[in-house]
Amino acid sequence: MRFGVRDLVRLCAASIMISALTGCGSTREAPASTAPYNEVVPLDRRLQEFAAANNQRSYEALSSFFAVGARLQSPAIPRSGSADDYKRSLAAEPFRMEISGTEILFANNLGAKTRSRVRMSSPARYSLEEPMEVRWRFEDGQWRIYEMEFPAWSPILGTWRKAGARGEPSMELHLIPGGQYLVYAERDRTLPTFRGRYRIEGSNLYLVDSSASVASNLNTEEGRYVVILSGGSADFRKVADENRWRADRFEGGWTAAR
Repeated sequence: MRFGVRDLVRLCAASIMISALTGCGSTREAPASTAPYNEVVPLDRRLQEFAAANNQRSYEALSSFFAVGARLQSPAIPRSGSADDYKRSLAAEPFRMEISGTEILFANNLGAKTRSRVRMSSPARYSLEEPMEVRWRFEDGQWRIYEMEFPAWSPILGTWRKAGARGEPSMELHLIPGGQYLVYAERDRTLPTFRGRYRIEGSNLYLVDSSASVASNLNTEEGRYVVILSGGSADFRKVADENRWRADRFEGGWTAAR
C-alpha cells in the first residue's frame, strides 16, 4: 500500500490529537478542529483544574469550563441545572470536590466523554463518593463541559415544593444525595422543621425523622411512599406512615424546585 503526502498529513494530525487526550486513558477519535491540539490541556488535568476552581469558589474561572448550554448536577442541584444555576447553588451551599481515576469512554468529532470517581463534602451535611460522567465539547480552542452527571443518583433526589395544608405555609422537602433530608414547613426558613434519613428503592421512598425544630413534634416512625415522576412534578402515594404529621401532609402532588 502506498501513502501519499496527504495520507502522511492525516496521520500526523491524528497523532497530535491523540496526544492531547491521553492524559487519562485510551481514546478512539478526537474532534476535528484547526486548534493546535498539542497545546490543549488533557481532560484529566482539565477536571483537576475545574475541581480547584469549584473549591476556591472562583466563579469567573468556573465559567471558562462550561460549554454553551451546559447542564450540570451537583449535591445542591441533583436534578441538574444551567451553568448559572451551578454557580448560584455553589455560592449558597459550598462544597469541596476531589476527582480521581478519570478515563475516556469515547472521543469523536462530536466531543468526548469521561468517567471519574468524585469525593464531595460539605461540613455537617454530607460526605459522598460517587461515579461522575462528563460530556465534553471542543469550543474556542479548549475542552469544555457540556453535561456533568452522577449516574447513580435517583431522579427522585432534589428539592420538592408542596402547598401547605389549610392555613399553613407551603412545604419544601430537600432530598440531599447521601441519605439526608430536610423539611421546611414554617414561614421562617432559617432552620428546617424536620431532619431525617431516607432511602430509595426503585420508586419507593422511605423516610425517618431524626430531629425536629420543636422536640415534642419528633416522631421516629418510618413512612413509605411510592413516588410517580412526571416531568417537573411528583405524585407521592402513601403506602404506610405512622408519623401522623407527615401522613396528613405528604401525600399528593409536589413540584420540583431544583
